[in-house]
Amino acid sequence: MSTLLALDATALAAGQHTIENKKAASLGNVWQHTLFPIEVQTSEHPAGTGDPQFMPTPWPEWPDGFTTDPPELPGEVKFARYYIERNGRFILVAPLSREQAHAMHDDNQGYYFFVRLWRGELVCLQRGLPLSQYHPEAAPLTSGINDHCYLYVKGASRSIRAGFSETDEIREFRLDDLWVEEPEMKWQGRNRFSPTPQTIVTEYDINGVETKVRRLPIAEPELAASFGQPLAFGEYAGLLDLVNKYCRFLGYGDLIKGDAS
Repeated sequence: MSTLLALDATALAAGQHTIENKKAASLGNVWQHTLFPIEVQTSEHPAGTGDPQFMPTPWPEWPDGFTTDPPELPGEVKFARYYIERNGRFILVAPLSREQAHAMHDDNQGYYFFVRLWRGELVCLQRGLPLSQYHPEAAPLTSGINDHCYLYVKGASRSIRAGFSETDEIREFRLDDLWVEEPEMKWQGRNRFSPTPQTIVTEYDINGVETKVRRLPIAEPELAASFGQPLAFGEYAGLLDLVNKYCRFLGYGDLIKGDAS
């Protein structure tokens, strides 16, 4: 710190510009050099140090067919490479046909599956992998790679998120964590299978303040509430049943009433 304070303004700014230029080298023309306020007369601050003006219009338009709406009718199913949730509205990005999604599933690629339940909830099931196949450190895709699924159920007054992973030993799906948001409270259940198997349940009030923590040992009956069979392509009811079974174990009862069939 004393070394920095000993520098005059010109030397200090020059040193910071050097660091800045190195970090911005890979950005090309996206990044533009600006002076620090200390390098410009006070009267010239707005013009001399401000970033270039960003014009939000005209905003690029998405090409036709690049997005679509989620399923609306009970039992209706759609697939996509991604989705956006904005102001309570879902936008499916890069829609997939059932055949395209099935081929991606068989090739161990990630995708999103959507279905509307008969009570109106929207189910979003993300089939994910530990690393994207495009990541430079990703292992080659094989039929033996473990599955990871992320379930999101969005209703009018309740949302449920759950993470599942496939185990190596018994090739079953296990529920790793569950997050529930309701109008008056939020709660989270997290399973820890080692070294001492237990479930940690944390409740929060409407402001997100922690109100209660419970630690429940996981014995054989409780394990049954956390494990299920891996899903075939297009299946989702098994995960909904597993969520309900786990919620009953924790004392909250069934949170998802029925399915789209």
